[in-house]
Amino acid sequence: MILVPSFLFTQAGLSRELAALLIAFGLLALWTTIFGLRLNARTSR
Repeated sequence: MILVPSFLFTQAGLSRELAALLIAFGLLALWTTIFGLRLNARTSR
């Protein structure tokens, strides 16, 4: 999924900035999801 948008961004000449931004948002979303699940698991017990 990530390889296709990065390829399109490379064609547009914006590969590095958009790829870094995409990875940063992806990691942030993943971290918040894991943190939310852990917090939810703690409160449910």
